[in-house]
Amino acid sequence: MNDQPSTKDIKLHKFTWNDLENVTTCINIAYSETMAVFKNVHIRRTSKSQLEHIFATEKVELWGYKTLANEVVAAVMIREIDEKTGAIELLSVLPEYMGLGLSSSLLRNCEYVLHEAGKEEVQLQVYLPRGYSKDDMKRLGYKIVREEPWRELEDKLKPSSIDSWVMLTVSKEI
Repeated sequence: MNDQPSTKDIKLHKFTWNDLENVTTCINIAYSETMAVFKNVHIRRTSKSQLEHIFATEKVELWGYKTLANEVVAAVMIREIDEKTGAIELLSVLPEYMGLGLSSSLLRNCEYVLHEAGKEEVQLQVYLPRGYSKDDMKRLGYKIVREEPWRELEDKLKPSSIDSWVMLTVSKEI
């Protein structure tokens, strides 16, 4: 018997207000697992109230994947930046569902949604280990707009940890 998750067990879903608690849980678990490389750092990436505020005051959509048991296993936010540009934010996949192509699928779905909304460009921020291959972003059709030191957890991490990561802002015409 194979206990590994598969894509046949999950479905793409546009989330609503009623899903915010489960979306928040997914984002925070995925983020904390990513941050596990840093010892003794436990940080919540977002909260239900933050998502409720964004959902109520901005033009956003939340998409992701749910299991047949209704568990949110991947999530992403699409936000309008301006008339021509949209942003992809909070892309999160639970660790046990990584490697199934969910991130790539969500990115493609976001690009489609933004294109259908009349946007010409999509932007996203990506946190990568310093020394990443720029070819990875180019292969996905993105150009690097800005590369900055990663400062999000500067007050909680040692300088050597911060300096080992970089934040990229990338964009793509859609």
